[in-house]
Amino acid sequence: MEKSRSFKPFHLIFVMVLAVLLITCMSVAPTLAADKPIKIGVCLARTGPFTSLVAFLIDGLKLSFEQAGGKVAGKQFEVVWEDEGPGDPAFVMDKLRKLVESDKVDIIIGPFNSDLRLPTLAYTSKKKIPSFAVVCDDEGALKFPYAYAFNQTTFQEARPVGWYAFDQLKVKTVNAIGGDWHAGHAFIEGFTQGFTKERNGKVLSQQFPPLGTTDFSSYIVAMKPADAIVLMSVPGDVGAFLSQAHGMGAFKNTKVINIGQSILPPMLKDLGPILIGNVWQHAEYQPFYKGPANKKFNELYQAKFGHPAGSFEGCGYAVGSVVLEALRITKGDTNPDKVHEAVKSINMDTPLGKLTFVPGNADKSGVEGILSRFIEVIKQGKDGYYWDLAYEYPEVKPAPIMK
Repeated sequence: MEKSRSFKPFHLIFVMVLAVLLITCMSVAPTLAADKPIKIGVCLARTGPFTSLVAFLIDGLKLSFEQAGGKVAGKQFEVVWEDEGPGDPAFVMDKLRKLVESDKVDIIIGPFNSDLRLPTLAYTSKKKIPSFAVVCDDEGALKFPYAYAFNQTTFQEARPVGWYAFDQLKVKTVNAIGGDWHAGHAFIEGFTQGFTKERNGKVLSQQFPPLGTTDFSSYIVAMKPADAIVLMSVPGDVGAFLSQAHGMGAFKNTKVINIGQSILPPMLKDLGPILIGNVWQHAEYQPFYKGPANKKFNELYQAKFGHPAGSFEGCGYAVGSVVLEALRITKGDTNPDKVHEAVKSINMDTPLGKLTFVPGNADKSGVEGILSRFIEVIKQGKDGYYWDLAYEYPEVKPAPIMK
């Protein structure tokens, strides 16, 4: 009896230690889960033909993350950056697999190149990783679950440009020149729907020079007499085309309508004198748009970079804001179904205007933004040439493609 009583304190101590360990384990596990940072993967072009455009997007995107201070809904978030590369699907897929399988990201932004968007969505949608287009998305992206075209699709964006050409500029006939990649064709197709199927204009010719074309003389000669030239390509190609077309007299009594905001502000120093009074441009973002979020963004951007923001900076800031807003709505929960419902419920002011989303489909696909669309015109001020707001189409809703 004495022997058994002498062991009791040790038994009691053992039980107490075990209880403390169990309580500690139970409390530590949730704490570790709560402390795990949200990971946002960004896959955008640091090399290839879109580098000059994407550099501005990245500036705006980084600014949105900096303003959040690395936290959303009280949780830390990390950004993992990758290069989408020069346009090779195999290259970008390697980067996406790294982000998903090695870095374990919860959300992906990008890629920018529309030729790469669909193959990456085929992968990320199966993995249930929400994927946000950084500017406008491919029309085919809407069939994939967990894909978000916050700034609409290339096709839908271009429709109001067709309306403006017919209604405001009184253009009845156009020649179309588009860069020969997916977005080039899709923008021209969207313009054509707005101009010919939703209005009564006629597209007399469509030509699609390869990206990187330096001599456009054969394309210019092939154009038919028309009221306007509709143009869509990357900045270098657009600049070369405009200079050559002007030199060949193609702008005589002919308006120029550029889609995609590829006539960047730095290009206006050289192009402004030959284009002023004769060129209009579709704009996803317009710096003179009067909205509280745009005013705040312009002030932040000017303070950080020392010059006004352009379209791609505005789009970059907007997509970062949209991703963070969805995470605020979920209270930091990265469950893809919760993120999906959060995106559909967004109603917010952005530098691009008020943003809401279409309802989407039951299979989690088809979620597209409803935003204002802008038309801008070149003007000359004391500091040089700039893009001014010419017209706004508020809260344009996507429409079915009319065959």
